[in-house]
Amino acid sequence: MNPNRGGLQDRFEMCVKEYGDQNARDYLTLEGYLSAQKAASDAGISTAEELALWENENSLRSDTTLSGSSVWTPGPRQELGPMQIRPIAAATLGSRLPAGWNTNALANMIAAGRIYAWILSLPEPTVPRSEAAAAYNGGTRVRGTGDNRHRRYKGIRSATAYQKSFDQHREMLDKVDQCMKTGR
Repeated sequence: MNPNRGGLQDRFEMCVKEYGDQNARDYLTLEGYLSAQKAASDAGISTAEELALWENENSLRSDTTLSGSSVWTPGPRQELGPMQIRPIAAATLGSRLPAGWNTNALANMIAAGRIYAWILSLPEPTVPRSEAAAAYNGGTRVRGTGDNRHRRYKGIRSATAYQKSFDQHREMLDKVDQCMKTGR
């Protein structure tokens, strides 16, 4: 196949230039976009949600972290990969954890998408989609009793900030994704 993939590379560059922020223009590649699309499809979430998680976790970088170390070198909380998945979060997937989640970028993205989808499927107290990124960041353990039952992420400022950043990135990345689908 030619390097332009039948015009797909040109379309991608046009879409990112038109709708992407500086970080997307600097770090998102067609290969990264297509991997996020596959991971999102596997998990049953939107491509923009997968991309926004990646943007929040590692600024759309696939090989290095913001500090410049390899994404496969465990971070301070043992997080790994472009999606910076912690082993405790990966464990929630059990048998649905893809092989290679801790060594392969696509498997790492699939794991993140599945974790996000798992959060959306939690029973009472449920996590609304508008708070799912906060739960992804802040945790899902149930706290309180009776009418005061809630998930751990509620009231954690860093989780609230993570959700706000996610929402902004998702909106921008949804425009990139729609452009990729429609050419406009």
